[in-house]
Amino acid sequence: MFRFYFHIIKKYIRHYILLIVLFVITNALSLVTPYALKIIIDKTIPQGTYEDLVKIVLLLLGCYIIRIGFSFYSGILYVNVSRKIIADIRRVLYKNLLKKDTSFFKESKTGELIYLLTNDVDKVQNFFSSTLLNYINNSMVVIGVLGVMFYFNVSLTLVSLVVLPFLIINTFALKGKIKKTYLKLVDIEGNIYNYFLERIRNIRVLKSNNVLSEEIQTLNNYHNTWRENAVENTYWNGISSNITTFLIAIGPLIILLYGGKLVYSDLMTIGTLIAFIQYLNRIYAPIIGLAAGANEFFQSKVSMKRIYDNITEEENTDDLKEKVLEVSTITLKNITVKYHEKYILKDFSYTFNSGKTYGIKGKSGIGKSTMVNLIMNFINPDSGHININNISIDKVKNLTSLIGLIEKENQLFHDTVINNIKYGAEKENIMEFREIIRIICLSDVIDRLEDHENTTITFSGSTLSDGEKQRIAIARVFYKQPEIIIFDEATASLDVGLERIILKNIREKLPNAIILIISHRNNLHEFCDEIIDFEKLAYENNTKLLVTS
Repeated sequence: MFRFYFHIIKKYIRHYILLIVLFVITNALSLVTPYALKIIIDKTIPQGTYEDLVKIVLLLLGCYIIRIGFSFYSGILYVNVSRKIIADIRRVLYKNLLKKDTSFFKESKTGELIYLLTNDVDKVQNFFSSTLLNYINNSMVVIGVLGVMFYFNVSLTLVSLVVLPFLIINTFALKGKIKKTYLKLVDIEGNIYNYFLERIRNIRVLKSNNVLSEEIQTLNNYHNTWRENAVENTYWNGISSNITTFLIAIGPLIILLYGGKLVYSDLMTIGTLIAFIQYLNRIYAPIIGLAAGANEFFQSKVSMKRIYDNITEEENTDDLKEKVLEVSTITLKNITVKYHEKYILKDFSYTFNSGKTYGIKGKSGIGKSTMVNLIMNFINPDSGHININNISIDKVKNLTSLIGLIEKENQLFHDTVINNIKYGAEKENIMEFREIIRIICLSDVIDRLEDHENTTITFSGSTLSDGEKQRIAIARVFYKQPEIIIFDEATASLDVGLERIILKNIREKLPNAIILIISHRNNLHEFCDEIIDFEKLAYENNTKLLVTS
């Protein structure tokens, strides 16, 4: 797992080194002030002149200005690197999610996936930029300050470190409790994300069933569980952090008692004692940071694993695949698909030929969409083979550019009409845009929109009717000019006359395309050369039962 993340951040190693160098300089400059104070108290004021005091003050002022400059630059560099890391991780995760089978998205909660892409990625990025760099910085501060303290007085330094073992024990003693409550919080937050997404997506169902009070109660239940776990997590974190604060607060008391005795015994100067206390104060925050960093690392590690579990490191096999320019046949041979031990397709064989239109009919759940998913390579059969031009579908390099799928749920994006239509096209269509919308019977829709094809529509297409949204989805596929077109209940919101015109226009412009139409309508024979009746296949187990128009 860590090898994967190192592969992402290794290109930023130079930036990390530069940041560490800046940390070294700023930390070294921060050590100057207590030492200068020691010199002022022990030597300059008792033995020196006012001019000597002015010189030391000006030197300190110069150190402050340099520290501010370096801190300002390191802050900009840090933000730049951290945003690049978060973009890289999110891009890799998103790319891997898009490569997963459609069954993955059916089984996964949308809210949890969004939580993964946002919060979990943020936590991992925070570790590799903020937590890791702060850990390095705090370690350097602790080492530097301890070095100066040992230089001043070894015995006093050792006495001040008495609380250190207790700090370490406290950090790791409560790790299990903190881990358990944090994991619960992550799961609950993902469920809340998913709850909001589902309810907003199905807002019409909520409003039509008058379930406002029930939904508010459900949300309250989620929040109560979330609050209880957040309180429990804060409880254990609070115990750990407050014990740490208490142990660190004991340090100055020990120094005052032991150091004061050394001063009274003339074994240490007052300036050295004051400088020592100042150095000790400067070591508090870094030690607390190191202790807190352990908990932050655990939280980041949880997110790292959640992200890594959704990433499949596959070798690039595109060079082993073959590019298909024209599709002459799609062959399904001895295809069997089972779901929960139930046969959806059993030993199904069929060949689709170019230039023909095929109708696919049958009741819901009988295997029509399964066949579409197989041809789209969304799922793999339990047995059997799917070939395009006698090439295995897995070996076709440009499969997505060959197929255009229009579904009943006409997914639109929050973008202009023209960009919705051009979405997914690998190259510009040589036909005029106006000619394309004429063929799909969209001209009247485009003309009445405020900015015509440049009008921005929402992802749900709320300003359009269902039939208009379906026509935009059909135009998107037609713009792509694919070799295979699949209508999966994609004309359900169109009247029969409009459906007939659009299909006729598409066939005229794409005479060699293989067209598959899945529909419950009884007029399939008007458009199709052959019709596959899945209900007859299911009852008679005959892979050749067809109605030829």
